[in-house]
Amino acid sequence: MSYSAESSRSNSWFDLNVDKLVILLLRTYLRFPKRIAYLQTLAKPLKRIHYEWKINRLKNLYRISHNWMKCYMESALNDEFDPQLRRITIDEPDIHLNKYIYTQSENKPKFLGTMYLRTSAELDGSGMDFTVNFNGASGNIYDIRALVDFYKMAGPRYNIINLAGALNQNQTP
Repeated sequence: MSYSAESSRSNSWFDLNVDKLVILLLRTYLRFPKRIAYLQTLAKPLKRIHYEWKINRLKNLYRISHNWMKCYMESALNDEFDPQLRRITIDEPDIHLNKYIYTQSENKPKFLGTMYLRTSAELDGSGMDFTVNFNGASGNIYDIRALVDFYKMAGPRYNIINLAGALNQNQTP
């Protein structure tokens, strides 16, 4: 994730220079180097908490800048799991109606038996709403599902395919 644009901005309401604040809050006649260093050491936990808060703020700004739309979800998945090659895509399913060649009742000279031309996920009304294609990128399946579930709207079903080191994982509501 790229936070450089946000972190380059300075003098915002959330920027806090704790070391400078310690010096400014100390009376002028008490400002000795050892005392300042001691008080700045005592303020280190506050600096750590402030740093963690800024990182959390940047992550939250990143999360709200993305939504359920396909291009944003692809961007978030690629930023998290494949930032170099950006191979992850989200594909809409090709929905096909059931087509029959011949059935037994038609008494055609050759009955070929049961043949499946499409998977049940590709048929109308029974499949997934979208497919997350990892194209060989790797990632923890639970982290992937958590990220997709965070961004997707409630209801759509999806399938994760081509995940390196894992079998196909189906997601149903």
